[in-house]
Formats: sequence, C-alpha cells, structure tokens
Amino acid sequence: MGASSKKEIYEKLKKELSDNTLCAIVQNTSLPEERYVITNLKNLPVVDLQSPVIIIAGDVLKHSIKQNRILYTGINPFETLSKIPGVIVYYPLIKREKITPLPEIDFKNYEVIIFTSQFAVDVFTDYYGVHLDKKVYAIGERTKEKLIERGYKSIILPMKYDSYALYDLLMANEYGKPILYPCSNKTSNSLLSMENITPLVVYRTVETKQKLLDLTLFDGIYFASVSTVNAFMKMYREIPSHFIIYVGGIKTYGTLVSFGLENRTIILEKNIQSEG
Repeated sequence: MGASSKKEIYEKLKKELSDNTLCAIVQNTSLPEERYVITNLKNLPVVDLQSPVIIIAGDVLKHSIKQNRILYTGINPFETLSKIPGVIVYYPLIKREKITPLPEIDFKNYEVIIFTSQFAVDVFTDYYGVHLDKKVYAIGERTKEKLIERGYKSIILPMKYDSYALYDLLMANEYGKPILYPCSNKTSNSLLSMENITPLVVYRTVETKQKLLDLTLFDGIYFASVSTVNAFMKMYREIPSHFIIYVGGIKTYGTLVSFGLENRTIILEKNIQSEG
C-alpha cells in the first residue's frame, strides 16, 4: 500500500512537487500500532516504515496539529469522545457476557430497583420484563435513557452520577425498603454495603485478550472502570510515567489513588458514567 513502492511514488510526485514539499508516511492508520513520519518529499524513498502505509504530500500538512494519542480501555468510546482531549485509540480491556438462565425472582418482595449500567438494563428487561409498579433509580443520564427506551416512565437520578451520590439518595429516600440491584459479577461499590439491597448478578465483566503495545507511541489512557485498571496493570505492571490518566468515575479514581497516581489522574465531568 505504498511502502514497497516509495521510490516509484517519489518519481511521480517530484514531477509536480518540489523536493521540499512536506510529506507524511502513516503506518497502520487508525490502529493502536499507528506510527507516522513527517519529512520532505526528497526523503520519502528512505523512510523505514513497512506496509501497510498511506502517503500524504502537500501543503495540507502545514495545517496538521499533533494531538495526544489516548488509549481507551472501555467498551464504548463514542459516549466519551467529546470529553477526552486528543485522538482516541480503541483498546478495550473488558467485555460483558449475559448470564443465562437467571434465577426466578418474586418481585412482590421488592419495592425499588436500581440500575448502574445500561447493559444491566438490557439483560434485566430482556429476561424479566418491565416492572412499572416499582420505584426505579438510575446512576446517570445514559442509564436513564436506556430505561426509558425499554419502557420505564419515571426514573430518579442522583445529583452527581456516581455510586456514592446514589447511595446517599437511597439512604435518604429508601432506607429499610427492599431494593433489587441488577449488576455485574465485578460490581464493587458503596451500594452493596446497604443491608436492604439484594444484588442480582445478570452479567459478567471479563477481561479481553489484547496484544501488548509499544506504550511510547501513546500519551495517555482513559480507564472506564476499576476492571480496566486491573486488566491494564496485569498486562503492563505499571502505567508509564509520561501518561496522562483520565477516568470518568470516583471509584476508578480511588483505585488509581491506591497506586499513588492521584496527581496524574484527571476526573472528567460527572456526566460521564463509568463502565462496570
């Protein structure tokens, strides 16, 4: 795709462009392993990048701006693209698997249902249907939108979109009332400390297998959940000292604090929910 014929491409381009024309050679475009070299047209034949590459030449490169390359370790980067400064490189370290069959539930025993995950909403409603006679809480706007999509009408949200704020709200409004909590096998938050909450594991969060990357090619990382932090540390043992670290939830931030990384970690706006 260009690497094996750089000399031939140079011979064609120099008929129209000067040797000083800016030229970029990009290898593995849009992949985690992407590399690029910006040089002039004269040096194109000697750039040592192997296929697949694309070659860009001309004044358009004068307007190019180098952006930080940020690894995104969660499942759905599209919901956070506008919040993370830089070029997002999709590198999921977890995936979700439905649990089936699920246990039979006597819903007469519960007054409240809480959701902290869109995926939990999908799995729960697919299996158990919609229970409009229950009071329903969601951890954030995205989960609320999913509940409305599934047929729920009135959903209560905390002021801040994290499990601590939801805990405070439930303690104030639903203390002592039986609450059902559809969640993941990896869920670990303050909600589980409430004696009146019954967790219902409806899906598994499992680590995915990814190949190791050359982390010097990246400038930062976004951790979507505690599970993604743990998966990354298993693979790489440490987070490179030059990395900017982004998180979307307080619980994930707390995990990074435990590694002594609080001074390098940025919590994005609270309307970004963490993935579990």
